[in-house]
Amino acid sequence: MTMEPVNTMELIPAGTDHFAVLGLPRLLNLDAKALDRAFHDLNRRYHPDRFATADPRERRISLENSARVNNAHKTLKDPWRRAQYLVEIESDASANGSRPPMDLFEEILELQELMSETRDAAHDEMIPEALCERLNEAAQPFRRRIDSAVARRNSLFAAIDAAEGADRAELVMRLAELLDERRYLARVIADVDAALEGRESERDSL
Repeated sequence: MTMEPVNTMELIPAGTDHFAVLGLPRLLNLDAKALDRAFHDLNRRYHPDRFATADPRERRISLENSARVNNAHKTLKDPWRRAQYLVEIESDASANGSRPPMDLFEEILELQELMSETRDAAHDEMIPEALCERLNEAAQPFRRRIDSAVARRNSLFAAIDAAEGADRAELVMRLAELLDERRYLARVIADVDAALEGRESERDSL
């Protein structure tokens, strides 16, 4: 059920979650048009320009409410940020990207060894082409895994929206694990890309 937005001259309480700020249901599969419509309606309602000649209390309310509406829209508009926000408000999970996917354990060891070789080679001379090819090949399982993250996220979105109670809590924890894994994979791929780009820069300078 959609919640009613706050009245124009009432201050949105500081602890109000982003979904309630915009008067939207707490769903991960949000209707993008409904999200934008709620944002634009509230943005017009609270825009400071409308209260330029109002008393100080009303001007303060318009500024604070407008900031909360903008923050809510910015957070909920992006699916990954929306997922992270839901995890933050519905669980005690701490997604920091430090936990690697255990089913890629052997690939992680191989990649770490190659990255070490790459760093050693970079200290002495241009990184050998063969080493770059091995590094790029070793990174492919990580690239495929992060490419599949959107499909896994969308599956969890649908399941969480349909679940309640303990079932929902368990699914939210799985979403937190996916977010954590995605951060880890993104860092790994960024490190590999930086090493490969470094070699390209070295070759271009010759």
